[in-house]
Formats: sequence, C-alpha cells, structure tokens
Amino acid sequence: MMLITLTLLTGALFLNAAVLRYLAPALSVPQLLYQARYGLLAWRLCLYAAITALWWRLYHGETPLSRRQMKRTMACFLVLVALSEFSTLQQTGGER
Repeated sequence: MMLITLTLLTGALFLNAAVLRYLAPALSVPQLLYQARYGLLAWRLCLYAAITALWWRLYHGETPLSRRQMKRTMACFLVLVALSEFSTLQQTGGER
C-alpha cells in the first residue's frame, strides 16, 4: 500500500513539475496568485481558525503537565503563522 502511495505521489510531483516548467510562462502564475490574494487570505484565515479551535478543544481536555507542552507548541505555531503572513505581505509589496 505504501509503495502505491509513494508511486502516486511521485507521479503527481513529476506531472506538477512538467506543467510548471512548460506552461508557467503562459499561465502567468504570479499574476494568478496576485488576483487570488483575497481568496487565499480567506482560506488561510479559515485554516488558522480551524487549527485554533482544535487546539482550544484539546487544551481544555488535557492535564496541567501536557498543557505546558501545548502552550509551547502553540507559541511556535503563532510565530510560524506571523512569519508566513509577513513573508506573504513582503512578496506582494503590501497593497498595489
């Protein structure tokens, strides 16, 4: 089963690489991403909300010892989210 999954993922990777290599100039990927920036922002916000809700639910069902570990994990998550959003803001140059 794992070999089948690995084969499918490898095939998908090669297909994706071929499409991006030969069709990227015609697709104008940066322009597509710029046009979809608000939709992608909404998608990221939904993902952040879902992860936060899951963390909140897990946090209130755990023992005090594991809560400290979960706080550290959430702090790392928040730092990564902030860096990711800052990086996205820098790439788009803020508002154009």
